[in-house]
Amino acid sequence: MANHWNNNLDDFDCQIGKLIQEARRYPKGSLERNKRLNQIVSLMQKSGKIMKSYGNINFHDYQEALQKSWKYFCGNLCEATTAKEAYNPDKGSVFTWFNSYLKFAIIEILENNKQEYDNRIFQIISPETGEIIYPWENLAAPSENPHSLLKEIKEWLEENRERLSQIHLNKHPNINCYVLILRRLPPEKAWKTLANEFGVSISTLSSFYQRKCLPKLQDFGKSHFAEIF
Repeated sequence: MANHWNNNLDDFDCQIGKLIQEARRYPKGSLERNKRLNQIVSLMQKSGKIMKSYGNINFHDYQEALQKSWKYFCGNLCEATTAKEAYNPDKGSVFTWFNSYLKFAIIEILENNKQEYDNRIFQIISPETGEIIYPWENLAAPSENPHSLLKEIKEWLEENRERLSQIHLNKHPNINCYVLILRRLPPEKAWKTLANEFGVSISTLSSFYQRKCLPKLQDFGKSHFAEIF
């Protein structure tokens, strides 16, 4: 196997590069390979080169993403198991490869958390039973129910279009509260689709939505939804 590890790499990179080459000489699941995988993980953890956080991820969710990333790392370092291809040192350092997946895992968790938050944001406590009501789950089509929640929100959006359009992402007037709230209403556009459309990262869009847009929706909900339900 060709030596991909050049002389200008630091000690951690050199040691890890050597261990990766050694690990690939042994069969999957063997004691010798697992021994070297453990050494690689230990060196990477000591290096200080692992991404510590991303976006507004909390400690618990970061640890979940980190564990998921280590599982992916060990499963695809020597040969591809869950990835399309195994780690290729010609395409970048092992730290870049690991951190790229870690970032993906964090964004995925943030997106899942965001979906859960969206569902909770309008939950209402029934005064009769004390149970939590999720209006999204029983949302009727506007043609079937002229007083549906979706119709109420859309009417509020149009009435406040000018004001909501003025609340936008810095240097991106087209990415504003009016547009994002409208695009995230059922059937909602995925963050990945919106990020590609607007040319910004998922985390940037999601962060702006949570900081600026959801509070507006929440204020509207507090003012108007109680009488509906």
